[in-house]
Amino acid sequence: MLGVCYRYACSMPEAEDFLQESFIQVFRKLSQYRNQGHLEGWIYRVVVNTCLNAIKSRLHIEEKLNLPLSANLEMNELTHTTDHSNELMELVHNLPLGYKTVFNLYAIEGYSHDEIAGLLGIRASTSRSQYSRAREILQNRLNAGSNKMKNDG
Repeated sequence: MLGVCYRYACSMPEAEDFLQESFIQVFRKLSQYRNQGHLEGWIYRVVVNTCLNAIKSRLHIEEKLNLPLSANLEMNELTHTTDHSNELMELVHNLPLGYKTVFNLYAIEGYSHDEIAGLLGIRASTSRSQYSRAREILQNRLNAGSNKMKNDG
């Protein structure tokens, strides 16, 4: 679960704070778990929601997400560009907070843009534009890294 928190946090200490708050929420809400599905999945959702709530309360995420629409790149283009998922996750982690949050929710967690809009209190079109912009940034960084490797090699 620390890895989940780290995807949303700006630093490891912040991820640890998110994790601690998440487990406090898990214990507070344990009576709400109805033995439907796996306990791990329920905890996972509590962790993600706790991270999102922390981000929203600290940084007024709606203002951070209101940026222009950009190029349309596919996630599979990113994953085919690199064989190293750790490198890709590090690039994702270094995205601006709004981009990173939407990218994680859509590409990694599997939420729809409508669901993201509800979770973050933004419009679905804002979610789509942030996801698109995040993909563009990732693609540019991956291309820059691969060009650097070619030039160094």
